[in-house]
Amino acid sequence: MSYPNAIEICRAELFTKEVELRERYPGQMVEKVLRVREMYNWFIERAATAYGKLNRVDLEDDRQYRSTKSSFSLHGYR
Repeated sequence: MSYPNAIEICRAELFTKEVELRERYPGQMVEKVLRVREMYNWFIERAATAYGKLNRVDLEDDRQYRSTKSSFSLHGYR
């Protein structure tokens, strides 16, 4: 029996229960899908933390930029 490649399986069934994956696909393919799921969850967890930190920094930078821009505007600079 022919199975789709790992990328196609991950795209379609990344969050399918492990038991159901084992019923549908060979063990080696299931392990790949589970590994990709683990990496996805790791990335989402770290990205949310990093984005929260970057977001605060960006807001501070934006406030500084706006205050600088408005002071330049007052003096005729653009």
